[in-house]
Amino acid sequence: MRWPLRAPHLALFTLMGCGGRSGLGEVQPAADADGFVDDDAETYDSFGPDAPRSDAFADGRDAIVDVVDGKDTLDAADGATCPSTSHACGETCVRNDDVKSCGTSCVPCPAAPTHGAPTCASGACAFDCDDGYALVGGACVLGAPRPLSPLSTATVTSRSPTLRWRLPPGTDGARVQLCADRACVAVTDTFDVLGSSTKLKADLAAGVHFWRLFTRIGGTTLTRSSPTWEFFVGQRSAARDVSFGTTLDVNGDGLADVAIASKNLMETFGSSIGRIYVYQGSLVGLPSTPTTVIRGIKPAEWFGRTVASAGDVNGDGYADLLAGAEGGDRVYLFLGGPDGVPTTPSATIVSPSKTEGDFGFSIASAGDVNQDGYGDIVVGAYIGRAYVFHGDPHGLGASPATVLEAPLHDSRFGIAVSGGDFDGDGFGDVAVAADFSPPG
Repeated sequence: MRWPLRAPHLALFTLMGCGGRSGLGEVQPAADADGFVDDDAETYDSFGPDAPRSDAFADGRDAIVDVVDGKDTLDAADGATCPSTSHACGETCVRNDDVKSCGTSCVPCPAAPTHGAPTCASGACAFDCDDGYALVGGACVLGAPRPLSPLSTATVTSRSPTLRWRLPPGTDGARVQLCADRACVAVTDTFDVLGSSTKLKADLAAGVHFWRLFTRIGGTTLTRSSPTWEFFVGQRSAARDVSFGTTLDVNGDGLADVAIASKNLMETFGSSIGRIYVYQGSLVGLPSTPTTVIRGIKPAEWFGRTVASAGDVNGDGYADLLAGAEGGDRVYLFLGGPDGVPTTPSATIVSPSKTEGDFGFSIASAGDVNQDGYGDIVVGAYIGRAYVFHGDPHGLGASPATVLEAPLHDSRFGIAVSGGDFDGDGFGDVAVAADFSPPG
């Protein structure tokens, strides 16, 4: 689909319909000159338009297919290379996050316990418990309800907002606790709900509120609680009861924090490296010196060219921090926690494209585009693409869930990105700007 655009432009991508959607409707990349869809442009064109190909990794990227076994291969005869998100095991390209060969090990992850599944994140094997189960002593046991919305650190539009959650299997309701603090030392309200949502009956005071959930089965309340989430309430209610945005609160105390970046801090002559300074809020305001200083990873990659709150991408209730480094085509994730953010990245997202630069030129929280209770992000590369990454219990997926293509060539699509629930349907939406209209 193409839109008639004038400079500057803004393309809006929203979810259509409701039940069963898995996220943003993907805008597929256009085929290049050889007629195949790939985000490496002409990387494989030297093999000719008739070379057998497939999208074996379901990432919108074609690779050479071995005519013998039908797999993406590294045959010496064709000189093909694996995509940046994969590695070679023998002559086969395997995704870095594949549990059959986690990281670059070429060794499968061990089996998970009952009610669990093996996972691979940041090159390390682990396992996730099935939805509704929690990890206790190496086993997956029946857990607490999982909050879904409003996302932690979001702002609600109603002073009596609707709270939603997902129940563990075999349970029928939840005990809801509203609190004035994250530890729930000061509980402001407790009530039981049959089902998986409730609209608060009374208006809440303006400011921050915390909430958590306990499982109920047939009138019995279990003791295990969900993570404590927070949301912010305004002075008055809007016509629609939704939520939006994210407040950077990396240590989860209900007070906003500030992150300031310097992308080109000279360390030695001819060598510069970025810094991010995090100032944690307090009852008396911001401190005069930074609470945390994050030093860039590599010289000259423009670490901190962009910085933003990611929202809560791993569902633990704390705001997480994003840092763009377009010079290195990377985005770094720093997960929040009781002590704030670490000084080393919790995860690194590398540009999915080998041939296009400026990945990380723009970054933003996307809200929750697939309504699974984990915050999602959008990353712009103003050469013509924006990428949506879904949150999960470990942070962010290494590969984009959705690739958004420029509706007009050479328009600098992706120079700015933003997210929010623009149509009030509960699903996060994404806006991507293009500030140039090419001649003709």
